[in-house]
Amino acid sequence: WEYLPQIQERIPKTPLIANGDIKDLASLKKCHEISGLTQFMIGREALKNPHVFQQIRTAQASPLDWQNKQK
Repeated sequence: WEYLPQIQERIPKTPLIANGDIKDLASLKKCHEISGLTQFMIGREALKNPHVFQQIRTAQASPLDWQNKQK
C-alpha cells in the first residue's frame, strides 16, 4: 500500500485500485489512510468469507469520507 501514492502520481489519469490484505472495515480504512486511494479490491478474503462485503457495509455507520468526494 505504501507504494501506491507514488504510482498514482506517475499515472494520474489511470484508475488505480488498492488490494491485498483487506479483510474488514478496519483494514480497508488503513489501506485508504496509507495509500490515499478510494477504490479497493478484495480477493482472498472473499474466497474465505463471501460475506465480507456485507460485513464491511454493515460495519460502517455512515458513508466513508472519500465516498462523498467521488459524487
